[in-house]
Amino acid sequence: MSVLCGRRGEVVALGPMYLLEHVQGQGLGGRMMTEFLTWAGAAPIGLWATDYNDSAVRFYQRHGFEITGERELWQGRLPNLRMTREVAPGINHS
Repeated sequence: MSVLCGRRGEVVALGPMYLLEHVQGQGLGGRMMTEFLTWAGAAPIGLWATDYNDSAVRFYQRHGFEITGERELWQGRLPNLRMTREVAPGINHS
């Protein structure tokens, strides 16, 4: 399993996040996402999810991400969709 993240200007980018199948469904992904969201703070977050990976899309939606409608073909063959999570209401971004 791995998490890759980095800052780009005012937006935090969540890179690939994978869990091996035998550890899925045990809450580990949720704990990892909670740590990532804490690290990201008030900044808006963007990510690319594989279009046909419905479980990943639902996972990100449960954590406040929304599909933007933007799509890309990664390396010309893997369909991805853009998801973002805006600054939580009531959080001072400055």
